[in-house]
Amino acid sequence: MKNRTALMIGFLAFILVCFLPLKAKAATPVITDNKNGTVTINFNNDTTLKVKILAVAENYKQQYDMTAGSITIPLTAGNTTYTIKVCRQLEGTKYSVIGSESIALSLTDKNQVYLYSNAIVGFKQSDNILKRAAELTHGCKTEAEVVTAIHGYIIKTFVYNYDLAKKITAGSVTTYVPNVQSVYSAKTGICYDYSVVMASMLRSRGIEVRVITGYPDPSMVNGYHAWLQIYDPTTKSWYTCDPTYDSCYYHKGYKYELKKKDSLYSNITYIY
Repeated sequence: MKNRTALMIGFLAFILVCFLPLKAKAATPVITDNKNGTVTINFNNDTTLKVKILAVAENYKQQYDMTAGSITIPLTAGNTTYTIKVCRQLEGTKYSVIGSESIALSLTDKNQVYLYSNAIVGFKQSDNILKRAAELTHGCKTEAEVVTAIHGYIIKTFVYNYDLAKKITAGSVTTYVPNVQSVYSAKTGICYDYSVVMASMLRSRGIEVRVITGYPDPSMVNGYHAWLQIYDPTTKSWYTCDPTYDSCYYHKGYKYELKKKDSLYSNITYIY
């Protein structure tokens, strides 16, 4: 009888263990090479801890905050090997690497990365701003005509947001990434907004364009700034465009030139 009782207890314990809910495994980041110069990271962050993405190569390091379950980042150091790291906050400014992958970029056209949406220059084909870009450039025969049409629209339609600029300078706004559709609707923004909106419109029309942040010559802009480099397929070179500067000049009735002197915009911090 005692043996039968012991066997029954053991059997019931086995059944109980089998039907207990399994502890969920920790989420694992999925890093995908899109084969076009961009990388998409998917990660279900089931905590309130912050997540940052690092893209590292020789003499190159860019960091992104991951605020949603998916983020696409550009690889802007050209054809080389990158290490992509997903880092989750431990406490304060301390982070641990929870996912990492090495990606060797080898593109026939290494500039094609500047045609696609990413975490900074973010747009969707359904966005109204891209429909507007198509309308503005209907009938344009050259890329130069496309750039002129979109540049003209941006500098005449948008006005500078001095209130936002003051908040960023004062430190009351510490993190800011433009929302292309929101900026398009508001028709106002800071230099980052001008650059990202114009880049989104140009990329949607097949023109390779970089968003640059850095420090121009003080004779142009005093302080940290964002501007564009646009690829000219006829000369196979990049030229500098500063839609924020041109918009401010336009609204004041001053003259401006679309193409700027590259030497006045040579102190570059990041490229997107």
